[in-house]
Amino acid sequence: MNKAVDEVRRKEASAHRAKGVEVLKRSRWCLLKRPENLTDGQQDKLADLLRLNLRAVRAYLLKEQFQFFWNYKSPGWAVKFLDR
Repeated sequence: MNKAVDEVRRKEASAHRAKGVEVLKRSRWCLLKRPENLTDGQQDKLADLLRLNLRAVRAYLLKEQFQFFWNYKSPGWAVKFLDR
């Protein structure tokens, strides 16, 4: 999941950089680390990013949502989660 998030972030950062905007600068670890492991500065940066409608942010949110998958004890419920 982290590889996919980072790939989306890199592509989007390149596209914005070509337009002269550095919106995703210094955001890599904010999007790749688990929220509980972020430093205070990274938490602030992530909060700023979450206000924006970016592909990298949507990829981050999907990655975090997928963490619920690991909580399922029943294979049936895990399959339903993946189907949804």
